[in-house]
Amino acid sequence: MAVAEVAENMVEEQASRAESVKFGTSGLRGLALELQGDTARRYTEGFLDYLIRLGVPDSGSVYLARDLRPSSPAILQDCAAAVVAAGLVPIDSGPIPTPALALYAMGKKSPAIMITGSHIPADRNGLKFYSPAGEISKADEAGILACTSRVTEVVGSTTCPKLEGAAADLYLARYTLPAPLVALAGLRVGVFEHSASLETFSFLFWSAAAPT
Repeated sequence: MAVAEVAENMVEEQASRAESVKFGTSGLRGLALELQGDTARRYTEGFLDYLIRLGVPDSGSVYLARDLRPSSPAILQDCAAAVVAAGLVPIDSGPIPTPALALYAMGKKSPAIMITGSHIPADRNGLKFYSPAGEISKADEAGILACTSRVTEVVGSTTCPKLEGAAADLYLARYTLPAPLVALAGLRVGVFEHSASLETFSFLFWSAAAPT
């Protein structure tokens, strides 16, 4: 088999593997195995290229965070590698709730990507994209798809982004500093751990003296 034919078959195979990955109600969603690797990197490159084409001010950093799904750390690394390839600095905010990332990144006037499948099963995952102004719109999704389709080479290096806990600290302070959550005292609270950050919420409820 000729080299060109082998390469063409590989491209077709990668495309077919990513058939489940598409924008849905809120963000990009698909099977975790199909999202991880080239697909996550390609969409991250498309997102950043889209912001550049819009003329969105560049803070120099892109904030990343994830939920507790087994696939999320690897997908975060893929996104970070694409951020580095774009000449920007990826900041890993750790396993925190989606609103915590959005709040912090908007305060920093920076784009952000949340690796989370939200409510869908654990064998799936997703990316939620945020411009410095907040969550993207359906019109933005179309623009990201157009830019992603222009990506001709996917970055191949592995990147370990800088870990920074300030986003989690800000989110916790928002609920615990003004007044303790005394209304939860003595209550038992259940947390569905794969779709939210168990560490952050456990600390929040512990601050209110509510067992989890």
